Amino acid sequence: MNSFYRPQNYIYLENFLIENNLVAAKMVNAIVFFQNAQSEKINLFEINPKTEIHNLLSININNFIEFLGFNAENKLDMLSFDLFWKCNNPTEADINYYLLFINPSNKQVEHFISMPICYRIHPTNSWKKDESVQETVNILIPADLKNRDYEIVIVPYDFASKVIYPIHLLAFSLA
Repeated sequence: MNSFYRPQNYIYLENFLIENNLVAAKMVNAIVFFQNAQSEKINLFEINPKTEIHNLLSININNFIEFLGFNAENKLDMLSFDLFWKCNNPTEADINYYLLFINPSNKQVEHFISMPICYRIHPTNSWKKDESVQETVNILIPADLKNRDYEIVIVPYDFASKVIYPIHLLAFSLA
């Protein structure tokens, strides 16, 4: 299969950003704004981070990727996550995930968003064995969900095949 989603094409994208001195300036949901590197830089992801994981989970996703856990912070209109991943075995799968906002009283999905891991700049099909990744994600909280109690569920899936992996609750509420 020859498509944009092949690892070599991500290398081209990464090289383009480096050659043009572009860094991430702002991010929200799955959108990243880049600007010249002279401005303030934010990290979208970090390879082999030293950050402490506050909410350890260690969830195996199809024997390739492990979801190690997360750190979360509620910032006014934004929910900020650091998601921690590990490559147990290289994979051709481009794993993405849905974040589902679940109302705990009736267990209905009130809102969801689809996210590519590492904004598809460093996708799972380019990871090396034993590589760990810290991904920083900022999610806008919809106005009708503010100041309400919601659980957040992460649903990993393969972008190409649409195969969904087991669902996992992130122990975090918006209230």
